[in-house]
Amino acid sequence: KELIAPSNLLGLLFRCMKENSRIRKETFALLGDICSFSMDSIVGVFNVLIPEILLSIAPHQGRATANACWAISEMIRYSNDQVIAPYAVKILQALVEVFKTSGDRFARKPIENASVALGWLAHRAPQIVAESLSNFFSDWVYGLTDIYEGTHKLFASLGFCKVLELNP
Repeated sequence: KELIAPSNLLGLLFRCMKENSRIRKETFALLGDICSFSMDSIVGVFNVLIPEILLSIAPHQGRATANACWAISEMIRYSNDQVIAPYAVKILQALVEVFKTSGDRFARKPIENASVALGWLAHRAPQIVAESLSNFFSDWVYGLTDIYEGTHKLFASLGFCKVLELNP
């Protein structure tokens, strides 16, 4: 936390998000890693970071898509409802696009990470996710089945349950 706030790390990460897919992939991994330690600094630049991350999720998926989904999920996880609210609809649209466009080439990891991110989004903005649940219900269920890591699966599933309560 003490290293990130006074540095230009977030500015450098933003610049790296505009590079080739290999660099973007690693940038999103690093961003996801620092969320648990320095969310206060990251929240201050959400308005710049989130649109750039969403560009790597939808409409054009590539090598960086899985890590972009993971970075978004960590940002949602370590922030709060009020911080996520202005971005919730656009995040939801991008994550749903992963389910629609992931083919054999990218299938497993982006879908898993999008499912986890959707679970966290369901915690922060359950009404927004519930409103369009019928558009991606089966894809989300499919994505949840392949998640191995316990904490991610637990919270993604709890978010799923929150949404089901609102939209049975």
